[in-house]
Amino acid sequence: LLKKLLFYIHPDYLAQEKYKTQRSVNQKNIQNVQSMVTEGAVPDGAPRALSFYLKPGSTGGGDGDDLRRVQVAVGSIAKIENSVLAILEALNADNIPQRPNQVS
Repeated sequence: LLKKLLFYIHPDYLAQEKYKTQRSVNQKNIQNVQSMVTEGAVPDGAPRALSFYLKPGSTGGGDGDDLRRVQVAVGSIAKIENSVLAILEALNADNIPQRPNQVS
């Protein structure tokens, strides 16, 4: 799931100087969430959510320069997965897995 989300939040998409702050936020928070997923646990004292900026134009509409901020809940690995799924669904991403409680 994180790989799919990276398509929308990868810092390289925010390479323009005007997105310097947003790029830094994405870099830091990608490292944080990847560490949590790799470890299989959320460390004590972790924030309740991590913010990410979506690449320009990924939300449709506007002039393509507007950045939208999304948040991934990080209270547990399950919350991370649910948050990422919700973001991908809202973006109408292709080939995302169904949520476990959904029936085909």
